[in-house]
Amino acid sequence: MLKGRKAKVLALSFGRALSGVVTLASFSILSHMLPDKQDYAAFRQTIMAFMIVTPFLTMGVGKGLYYYLPTEQDRNRGRIIDAILIVITMATIFGLFLYFGGNEVLAKRFKNPKVASLLLLLIPMCFAHAIMRLVAPILTILERIYSLTVFNIISRVMIGFMTICPVLIWINPTAPLIGMTVGTAIASLAGVGLIYWYIPKDEFKPSYGTIKELLSFSLPLGIGGMIGALNLQLDKLIVSSMCSPDEFAVFSNGAIEIPLIGVMTGSIVAVLMVEMRKAVADGRKQEALELFRKTAVQTSYVLFPAAIFLMIFADSFVSVLFSERYSDATLPFRLYLLLIPIRTVSFGALLVALGLKNVILFRGIITLVLNSALSVLLVSFLGPIGAVVSTVTAVIIWAVPCNLFFLSSKLGVSWSELLPLSKLGMLIVHLLLPMLFLLVLEQLTRGQNHFTRLCLAALVTSAYLGWWWNGKIYKFPKTKFLA
Repeated sequence: MLKGRKAKVLALSFGRALSGVVTLASFSILSHMLPDKQDYAAFRQTIMAFMIVTPFLTMGVGKGLYYYLPTEQDRNRGRIIDAILIVITMATIFGLFLYFGGNEVLAKRFKNPKVASLLLLLIPMCFAHAIMRLVAPILTILERIYSLTVFNIISRVMIGFMTICPVLIWINPTAPLIGMTVGTAIASLAGVGLIYWYIPKDEFKPSYGTIKELLSFSLPLGIGGMIGALNLQLDKLIVSSMCSPDEFAVFSNGAIEIPLIGVMTGSIVAVLMVEMRKAVADGRKQEALELFRKTAVQTSYVLFPAAIFLMIFADSFVSVLFSERYSDATLPFRLYLLLIPIRTVSFGALLVALGLKNVILFRGIITLVLNSALSVLLVSFLGPIGAVVSTVTAVIIWAVPCNLFFLSSKLGVSWSELLPLSKLGMLIVHLLLPMLFLLVLEQLTRGQNHFTRLCLAALVTSAYLGWWWNGKIYKFPKTKFLA
């Protein structure tokens, strides 16, 4: 990766890393602070419902801006006003749905009456969160990466602080949601100020024609995003519907994505999506493919070792993070780690760059149907863990082959040419020795407490990666002392 591109990725990664850590820390602290598992379940169910509808609030306009704004000449402000009007409209629709009984419908579905009142608290956050979701794509397209990083750091720390602190005083699930809503509202206002400051001062009036154009492109992505979000939350949704709140509370702590995944994939994709789109628009599809392949290799250098480390020490990781009360979350956590190698490949970014928005929608719908049917069946027989097995199966047997088929057809290359399989294979070979060492360390430290074991494993892993990464994702500076 070029120095400028790598600097952008590192800047975004730092902001996203902090965001992920704050989110995970919030769940961790609330797991320890809320003594009643049903209270914690109510909080997680409310957040889950909100995460499912988040793509509905933005209706894919963030990705639509990635498509149109880089080539816009005269209406940069107008394009952004168009996008803001769309997300405000969608937030209004969802807010009215909750106010006029939708909260009760969702609470009954979750078998937890506490969720109904908690969902009403999120109505103001619908507007704030929808607008805030536009800040990252806009500032990335305008190449204000460092301003975006500072914004991410300050806003995420503030939101995390305002989520956690209230529950230290009022030990109930209402307090953190109120704090989160207020923090998100303040952050969204700051984000709008940043956009206004940096955007070229050109035509700003909204245009029905460009709103229609943006919606026409974004709608399939928005629906696909909703389906994708539903796919991501489907396991928890079905467990919440078919199992007790206590079982859901344990399962939801195991069915998590470590922040590192979003940090790596999200940051690299945010930077490269703009370059991929420009390359495709200029007829340089091969260059877009090379960027796609490089992304897979670069993210694998970080995510593969992380997957191995967490797979071996999952019991200690879960116990330290959520307390011994949630130790049963270890098994679903381990099973979800099996998806990390797939997450290193940014299929969605290349599909958007190639204009294959309908493929994203088609893939999402089939995945949702397949995953739903399998989940209901397997949860009936296996309990909550059946939802994990279903999700992993649906991704491997359908979503991945679907991505490979359409991308290879559009680019005119074979599946093996699409993915850097030889480089990924060599990477795995290099990790076999440290993996064996960690397995031995795990056995030798069985008598230690979970925190001590985790610290020792992290120290050993960090030392190895510090040596192994040199020359691959960074280079140690040469000095006379090292010469």
